[in-house]
Amino acid sequence: MFNRIEIENYKSIANIRLENISDFNVFFGKNNCGKSSLLEAVFLLSSPNLPFLFLNCNKFRGYNKISDFSYFFNNLDKKRNIKLTGQGNDFFNRQVVACINDEFTKILNSESLSDINSERLDLDFIVNEKIYKSSFSIRQKENLTEDGIVSSVPESEYKEEIRSCFMPSNYSFGTLLETVKNIFREKKEEQLIELMKNFDDKIQDIILVGDEIMVNTGLPYRIPLNFLGDGIRKIFSIVANIVWCKNGVLLIDEIDNGVHFSIMNDLWKGLLNIAHQNNTQVFATTHNIDSLKGICNYIEDNNDANVSFYKIIHRKDSTNKVINYSAQNFKEMLLMENEIR
Repeated sequence: MFNRIEIENYKSIANIRLENISDFNVFFGKNNCGKSSLLEAVFLLSSPNLPFLFLNCNKFRGYNKISDFSYFFNNLDKKRNIKLTGQGNDFFNRQVVACINDEFTKILNSESLSDINSERLDLDFIVNEKIYKSSFSIRQKENLTEDGIVSSVPESEYKEEIRSCFMPSNYSFGTLLETVKNIFREKKEEQLIELMKNFDDKIQDIILVGDEIMVNTGLPYRIPLNFLGDGIRKIFSIVANIVWCKNGVLLIDEIDNGVHFSIMNDLWKGLLNIAHQNNTQVFATTHNIDSLKGICNYIEDNNDANVSFYKIIHRKDSTNKVINYSAQNFKEMLLMENEIR
């Protein structure tokens, strides 16, 4: 697992250093302070051999185009490299440096028609002291309403040992379906079913029928997962991804979206236990004070809970500040809601 991460020059983050990273890590702060960017950066750090994930990070925000790479750089400054560094055990020791290949841009633009913009993002990454390279390039007409040509070149010699997933706030059923199919393929569905019974004891089994996830809740016949309430579907999505990311990393943006405040205690109790059982390291954001109270109630009854809290602050000068709270002192700070918010 990661125990330390540093992010430099990625989107709204000029520089952030996370110390004392735990099994379960919760991030909070004002809107547009960099919480989602932080999760994206950890996601990219977890899969440096897949440069097209930069494009996926835009898609998580509902933006499917990539006209140039400046959007990925802090203050749109492409002259300063993006640098992501992780420290931890085994394959979690890694560093990713992303930079614009100016020579590629000059050569390709000189060979192309004047209405073409071309750019390549080179990724140099080090895992366990071994150096690898990958790249991601675009060729696009100046009319930005037209799609460009995207080319991704992974490092053929590198095999990623960390399984990671990103759950954006608008996490789609199509993505969940692929995750559940993978769980069934690896014969882990019984674990998924047993874990879901902790949240809803009416669930008796879960099966796949074509492209539908069907749930037996004791009715005369199974019903599609889509017909269950928003809260239980959100919980199902998180549990499925924790199981799929066993021994890996799961990033969850706005973890409590769609979950009623009355079940926050049970939510955190269940998720923390499931993540621990699967050795899945979780990074999650929230705006919800009831959610934060729920996790504190769990910690009060479980002193050995391995949880860290981080308040993210985006200063007026566009720099970042992180305040790290341990599980032991966070509950006391939570009493000062203005400080937490």
